[in-house]
Amino acid sequence: MKIIKWLDENFELYVLYIALTIISVTMMTQVVLRYIFASPLSWAEEFTRYAFVWSAFVGISYSIKKGIMINVDMVVNKLGEKAQNIINILIQIFVLVFFLFLFYHSIEVVKGIFASNQKSPAMGIPMGYVYLSSLVGFLLSSVRTFQNVLKMIKDSKSTESVA
Repeated sequence: MKIIKWLDENFELYVLYIALTIISVTMMTQVVLRYIFASPLSWAEEFTRYAFVWSAFVGISYSIKKGIMINVDMVVNKLGEKAQNIINILIQIFVLVFFLFLFYHSIEVVKGIFASNQKSPAMGIPMGYVYLSSLVGFLLSSVRTFQNVLKMIKDSKSTESVA
């Protein structure tokens, strides 16, 4: 149970730390090797691109978890508290359905890429591992959005009982 709680609190953050560290170290190494030793790595740009893709998809989930997604709430803020809660819950449910839709369709895409046995040009790794980032990202985003819906419902019930 402790590991599940730790993963819930830290998984995306550590994946982002690792990905951004890998990007920084790889690109700095590439710059040094290219401009000082005139011997660049053939795979560095491709590797950092794929790490960036992973960080982007996991970053969506992290931003949902932290509540730092961009939203337009000018109209919603003009409503009363109860109406705001209802609309925000409905918006989160819509977002959840959207991420589940993307997750479902990314399964077929990832299966197709793995089945095609396509390899990356410089590193020769299966491209399915790169596309797997969308599957993981949309699944994590669905989980985080579902957690938000549950929290919003719980919070709205607790404010109703206080009032």
